Amino acid sequence: MKVDKLKEMQEEYTQTIQDVLKGLIPDGEKLFWGEGNIDGTLMFVAEYVSEKEVTTGQSFLEVERRKLYKFLSAIEVEKEAVYQSHLLKYRPTQRNREGAVVSRVGTQEEYDLSMPYLKQEIDLMRPKLIVTLGNKMLQQLIGDETLVVRPSEDQMFLVNVQGRNYKVLPLPHPSQKHFALDLEKILEREKERLQESMRSSQERSNKEKEIEGERRVPTPHVDKLSGKESHDVESYVEETPKDKKRIFKKIRLKEKAKDEVMTEKGVVLIYGGEGYVDDPVIVAMERVSHVLTELGGTIHRVDLHQSHDSMETILGYIQRSIGVVLAVNVEWFGVGYRMQQFLDQCFYRGEKNIFKNCPMLGLVISRHAYEYEGYEHLLKSWECLGGAEGGHILASIETAAKLETNFDWIFGIDKKTEDFYRRIHQKKGVLPRSRGLEKVFVEVPVETSVERKVTTKIIEGNEGEAKPKGIIENYDTYIEKQQEDIHQLGNLFKKKLAVTTAKQKELWTERLKNRYIFKGEIDVKIQIIVIDDYRENTVIEIKNGTIRCYYGQIGESNVIIKGKKSVLRQVMDGKLTMQRGFMSGEIKAQGDFTLLYRFEEMFDL
Repeated sequence: MKVDKLKEMQEEYTQTIQDVLKGLIPDGEKLFWGEGNIDGTLMFVAEYVSEKEVTTGQSFLEVERRKLYKFLSAIEVEKEAVYQSHLLKYRPTQRNREGAVVSRVGTQEEYDLSMPYLKQEIDLMRPKLIVTLGNKMLQQLIGDETLVVRPSEDQMFLVNVQGRNYKVLPLPHPSQKHFALDLEKILEREKERLQESMRSSQERSNKEKEIEGERRVPTPHVDKLSGKESHDVESYVEETPKDKKRIFKKIRLKEKAKDEVMTEKGVVLIYGGEGYVDDPVIVAMERVSHVLTELGGTIHRVDLHQSHDSMETILGYIQRSIGVVLAVNVEWFGVGYRMQQFLDQCFYRGEKNIFKNCPMLGLVISRHAYEYEGYEHLLKSWECLGGAEGGHILASIETAAKLETNFDWIFGIDKKTEDFYRRIHQKKGVLPRSRGLEKVFVEVPVETSVERKVTTKIIEGNEGEAKPKGIIENYDTYIEKQQEDIHQLGNLFKKKLAVTTAKQKELWTERLKNRYIFKGEIDVKIQIIVIDDYRENTVIEIKNGTIRCYYGQIGESNVIIKGKKSVLRQVMDGKLTMQRGFMSGEIKAQGDFTLLYRFEEMFDL
């Protein structure tokens, strides 16, 4: 049956390219059809036939096959269970200036013409895994020209062909120079998952063959009208397949370097809607992005409905960020299947250190109601992952036009975003909550008798007499221990008071020199003006990693910071951040405002 359908498809494809691509393909050009087991579990697909393949008359060169056999051996798939094919069943050629026939890149017209026949081939074979070879083949099968093969990232795709979903794993073409190194990276990440997937697929396939006859075993069937039993062949008992084993391999990301953590100001904005034009969430997201960018942040936006970023890439964004915005439009209960699917993947595949204490701003807008329930769902899920609450923007708005034309609503979004930025920039401490704790359930025996027995635990004294639990045996020893603990606590508080006193007596210039922690290259001059005591005016000069601080005043500087002595002393003592003082109006500034926001990054006060 499959062989007959393949022959029909080949004849139709041959006639089509002769009619449509006449002139692009030389007369008598040999077409290379797929080779291998049409009932196999794995399918290799390349872009087009190369010159060497035409010369040798072999679909895949022997050198390339040996490289692919290493891949098959690693995932425990036999060579006999493989089918290999090309998108273009021929070698695309052209004549150069000397008139010689040379290879060329396929045109989009050729790809569009050949893709339906490749999909028929896939639908006919129905492999458990499709392996694309090269960037162009991946782009054409998935339908995205921006995709490239990245061996260091998780790039397992799903493609729908004739109503069925197929797993797609991209590999570099085996003719490439670094194929062996790239294959090692891919196998290091995907080997166990592919082995289990292909093994379970093979077991299910063998099981289906074994019970094919048993699936249609005649069973007594009672006719509802006559009440008589019949042994109709069409009435059979369907055996339930074995339970599927879910495999979720945790994605391991590289740890952030200390200097990278210090300088990174990225905020990841994840949109879980469908991208409709009248979606008010899109307007709100653009406003949030604008405010965060003006405050000096960097936005990494991920639209779940159209993004081709792998889960590893998105988790990398979150790990390198200082905050996350989850934006959804609520039609009724829940947060939408895209956002829910993303949160599920974070739970199954993300490690807890990625989300630990990461603040989340929930942007939830409903058309009718249930925005509060939607945000509560996001918050509970995020805290379960290990993240922290960073604020929320909740509203019930029917269309995007209403939000765009209402400046009071826009102003409210701006203020909420500023609060979120202050929250993530100041890195406030996070108090523990029960939602983030690991809950362990144990089996407790249940008493079946009606009467409950109450027992009292007793302890035996030195002389054998029973004493109630909790009574102090030696009161004098207990008092001595309490006095010793009080004395140790007193010494501890004295040391802390001594450190605080020494810190207050330390000069501002010395403190700034000793607390300078920024390691990057920067060339700035900062002038601090004390309004009520000009003797405390301080100049900070930083150049090529060295810092110079002294009392005085200079003519030119990158930024001028003004404030009262009491306010600036709080900044120097670490009780107030420079940014918070500026936002509250207690500190004035002129010049480069970004230096105000980076003040806490440069000095550990």
